[in-house]
Amino acid sequence: MEQYLAGLSQGEPEQDFPSEPSFQELLEAREEGFEWIITPEQFVDFWIAAIFLLVGTWQIITMLFLVIG
Repeated sequence: MEQYLAGLSQGEPEQDFPSEPSFQELLEAREEGFEWIITPEQFVDFWIAAIFLLVGTWQIITMLFLVIG
């Protein structure tokens, strides 16, 4: 950056910086190095656990209203 600013102050022509990659190039680059954070089996287990948690929370809230009411 300092070299670029020094070149501007001395009147040197601007350097050509590589242009930003296209959207397609970004997609192709991500496919090569993409790794799952969790496996598909763990993903299914996560959603099953989330459903049980939501149903359990709903049951506790329902019991609370029945006890209070």
